[in-house]
Amino acid sequence: MRKARERLAQPALFGYQAGTIEESQNNMPGAIQEYVASSLSDKPSEESRERLLALARRPEWRAAVDAETEKLLKNPAPASADIELRIGVLDAQQRTEDRMRELKQVIAQTESFDVLDAITAAARTHALPEVEQAALARQIALTTDPVRNLELRYQLVELLGQHNPAAAATEIDAIYREHARVLGVVRATVDYDWAHERKPQAVTVLLDSANASYPELKQQFQLEAARKLTELGEYPRAKQILEPLLSQKPLDAAIEAALADNYARSGDQAGLEAFYRAELAGVKATAMERGEKNMRLAQLRRASSPRPAFWAIGIVRLISTSS
Repeated sequence: MRKARERLAQPALFGYQAGTIEESQNNMPGAIQEYVASSLSDKPSEESRERLLALARRPEWRAAVDAETEKLLKNPAPASADIELRIGVLDAQQRTEDRMRELKQVIAQTESFDVLDAITAAARTHALPEVEQAALARQIALTTDPVRNLELRYQLVELLGQHNPAAAATEIDAIYREHARVLGVVRATVDYDWAHERKPQAVTVLLDSANASYPELKQQFQLEAARKLTELGEYPRAKQILEPLLSQKPLDAAIEAALADNYARSGDQAGLEAFYRAELAGVKATAMERGEKNMRLAQLRRASSPRPAFWAIGIVRLISTSS
C-alpha cells in the first residue's frame, strides 16, 4: 500500500483500508489520521468520513478526532473540504457554539476572498445566517471596488431581511445616505421601501432625487412619486405634482394617465370629465400625425362619457398602454 501511494503520488490512496488496518492494530491516532487524509483527498472517501464521524461521537476517541480536525481551520487558507469536514465533526459532537466560534474566527483572520466564499457557501448549506452575515461583512470591509462593494452590501440586505428586518432597513438607509446620487441606489431604495411598508419614505426618496437630477430624470422621478402618492390616497399632493408636469409636457400620455387615475381613484367624476374635455380640445388644436390624432381623440371621447370611476380607470390604462 505504501509503495502504491509513492508510485502514484497519492499519499491518501486506500485511506479507508489503511485506517481499518490501523484500528485492528490498536493504533487509533494513526487510523484517525488516515480517515482525515482520505476524507480530504482529491477523490474523497465517504467511508472514511462516515467512520471518522462515528469515532467523533464515541467518548473515548472524541478528543483525538477533535485534535486532528481542529487544525484544519487553523490553516492560513482552509479549503472548502477542510471547512466541511470540521463542521461535520462539530455537528457530530453537537457543539453548535464551537462551530459558530471557529468559523467566525477564520472570517476575522483571513483576507482571502476564496476562503470567505467557501465559508459563505458552508454557512448557507448548514443554515448559519450569523456566519454568512459575518463573512459578507468581512468581504465588504476588504473590497475596494465600489461596484462590487455595493453588490455585496445588497446581498447583506437580502440576508438580513430574512432574519433581522430592522437591520436590513438600517443598511438600506446607510447605502442611500452614502450614494444618494447613484441612480441604481435610488432605484433599489425606492423598491425596498415600497415593498417593506415604508411607502411614504419611498416617495420622499423619489422627490429628493428629483430635486438633484437633470430635467428629464427629474420628471420621471416626479411622475413616479405622484403615482405612488395616488396609490397612497394622497390625491391633492399627487395632483400638485402632476398638474405642473402636464403643463411642462402637454398631452404627454403617461402624465395624462396618472392625472386621470388620480381623479378616478379620488371619486371626482366631474373633475375627470372636465379633464378629458380639456385634453380633447388640446389634441384637436395640436399638430399631430393623423392616425395618432384620430386614435387619441377616440380614446378621449370614450373616456369623457359619464361612466363609473372604475371604467375611467380602465380607459386611463388603455391610453397609457397604447401610447
